[in-house]
Amino acid sequence: MKTTFTIRELRIPLKNPEALHSGELNEYHMYIIEAQNEAGDKGYGELLSIPDDNPQHQTVNIPAIINCINGQRTISPYVVTAVNTAIETIGLEYPALRVPICGSVTNPDTVKEEVELFAKKGYEWVKVRLFSKMLDDEVEYVRDNIYDVMNANPNIKFIFDCAKCFTNAAELRKFEFLLLPNAEYIIDPHRENQYGHKIGKATVVRDRDMWFAPDFQKQIIANHRNRQQHFAVKQLMLRLPKHGALLGAEKMIHSANSYAMEPLFGSGIAGDITCLNEMLVYQRKNLPMPGMMDGFLKQKHRIVKATQLKHSRNYALFEGGKIEIDWDAIKNKVIGETPKGEPVYMLISEKVVVNESEDALKLREYPRLW
Repeated sequence: MKTTFTIRELRIPLKNPEALHSGELNEYHMYIIEAQNEAGDKGYGELLSIPDDNPQHQTVNIPAIINCINGQRTISPYVVTAVNTAIETIGLEYPALRVPICGSVTNPDTVKEEVELFAKKGYEWVKVRLFSKMLDDEVEYVRDNIYDVMNANPNIKFIFDCAKCFTNAAELRKFEFLLLPNAEYIIDPHRENQYGHKIGKATVVRDRDMWFAPDFQKQIIANHRNRQQHFAVKQLMLRLPKHGALLGAEKMIHSANSYAMEPLFGSGIAGDITCLNEMLVYQRKNLPMPGMMDGFLKQKHRIVKATQLKHSRNYALFEGGKIEIDWDAIKNKVIGETPKGEPVYMLISEKVVVNESEDALKLREYPRLW
């Protein structure tokens, strides 16, 4: 079975800088993997290279992708997921998709303005991401803003993402001021925190490797037990790029649901392909929480044709059918210029890898995945 993989490396500027715990992100440094079988059917996977000290991000590069295509294991779930998703979606006719999405606020200086904008657009849910800096330097400012915003927008349901706001018990104690009534709290399962530390009605779930099935199962069981004491988290943040494949993400969601946890599913830092595939998983699993697959809205330029994948008020929409990408237009797209006045193109490089093994279309494994 001959399968041709085309790896395209791209840079896509963002409309506004995205706040990360490691700094600001001004562009997506992205790899799109196109898998094509002998019949000419295609599928797509995507991964981003995030500039931080996470070794799983640092190993996102073309050699790692080629090794994965050729059946070698990698320490990065992002690489595995992108290759597997390209294989899973070969020839896929997507159904029409309509997914409600959650607004996301990451800048403490613009909480009021952003929430007001989401309210005008008809959003029902807004997630506010918290960082240690807010707790160290701006406690009163952020607290007052959040109280004012919640009181001014009683029809919006708020979720506070605590994942990046503490790394030790001392920072956890600072967090207690934000335990507001009628608000939900989520702990990012991919962040290593103090397991079992009780803070009011919420408990930090420690897990460094939540994409591993045994660890995932262990933590959601522990959280389920804690809920009987009324201090466990109810929401769980899950993202397709960390779960090995569409199938892996669906299994994670099923496990969480079996213990009455509500997955907040989707990637706020992701491009068209990842967000589209997350929309597909979301609709298949009929999730009750809003989706977080709004990363494609942050790009200045699109990959999937804008007439196919679009946004209306608080919904992400896909018209259905096979993914359409105009690679010729992308190849010639100029996104800026160098100090010498030379054009900077969206497409950085392109590499073709042919795999003729019988296992070419089998999903790649990640140690202890699922």
